[in-house]
Parts: sequence; C-alpha cells; structure tokens
Amino acid sequence: MIRINLLPVRAEKKKESIRQQLSIGFLIIILALSVMAYLQISLSKRVDAVRQELTRVQEEISRYRKLMREVKAFKAKKEMLKKKIEIINELERKRGGPLMLLEDMSDLIPPTAWLESLVERDGVVEIKGIAADNETIAEFMRRLEASPHYDKVELIVTRKIERGGMGLKSFSISFSTLSKLREE
Repeated sequence: MIRINLLPVRAEKKKESIRQQLSIGFLIIILALSVMAYLQISLSKRVDAVRQELTRVQEEISRYRKLMREVKAFKAKKEMLKKKIEIINELERKRGGPLMLLEDMSDLIPPTAWLESLVERDGVVEIKGIAADNETIAEFMRRLEASPHYDKVELIVTRKIERGGMGLKSFSISFSTLSKLREE
C-alpha cells in the first residue's frame, strides 16, 4: 500500500490561505486609508473654501460698513443743507418786507414829521417819531389807515418836547402789517 503524505499540501494550502487573507486584509487597510485620506483632503478643501468665502464675506461686510458710514454722512450733510436752504428761502421770502415797509413809510409820512425808530415784530410795527404838531400826527395816522397794507393803527403816546428852541410833538404809533407786505 502506498501512503501519500498530504500534510505538506494542506500546510501549503493553509499558508496560501493565510497569505491571501493577509493580502486581502492589507488591501482592505490600504483601501480604508485611501478612502480616509481622500475624505480628509476633500473636507480640508471644503474647509479652506468655506474659510475663503468667510474671509471674502467679512471683507464685503467691512466694505459695506464703510459705504454705510459714508451714506450716513451724506444723509447728515443733506439734512444740514436742506435746513440751510429752508433758512435761505425763509430769508429770501422775508427780505423784501422791511424794505417795502421803509419805502411805504417814506411815502406816507408827512413832510413836517420824521421817524426816529421803526421796530417790526411778528407783523406788529411800532414807530417812534417827531412831528410839528398833533395835526401832522393825525394826518400820518389817516394815511396809515388808508393804506391797504396796514391794519389796527393805534396811537400809543404823544408828548410835547423842545428841540432847537421849537415846541414839537414826540409820538409813538403801533399797527399791524398785512401778511402780503411781509412776504413781498
């Protein structure tokens, strides 16, 4: 009978099987490491891209904040200029009033009277002056009442005074100006 020793073949097959298993395990480990390296690189690129985007967005926010400050400064300047324009327009509107009032007074005052002061506040005018007599003052008041620009003419006071050896009358008259004259 012939005996064949099959042990080395089994041992060989076992060694071969172990080698295959080690090779497959090694390949699996290499594959797992490759996948992890790929994922790590991919995530690193994403993180870098997000960081770059964040930096870009922060720079943009900074730029927009600067623009916003400039816009606020321009708005403040615009408001200030609007106020100045309103003041200028108001002054332009009121500029002619005193001129018209003085021009009108020069036409209305009698030749034997003269004005010492003229004060206008909120449409009420107070005149102080000197006249030759009471009739001159009355004439002046009649002219003021007859004018379409004035209303509520009122004699406040008259006094006798001495100037240059002559007896004269000091007077004070108040009246309202109509809005038409103030805005011209």
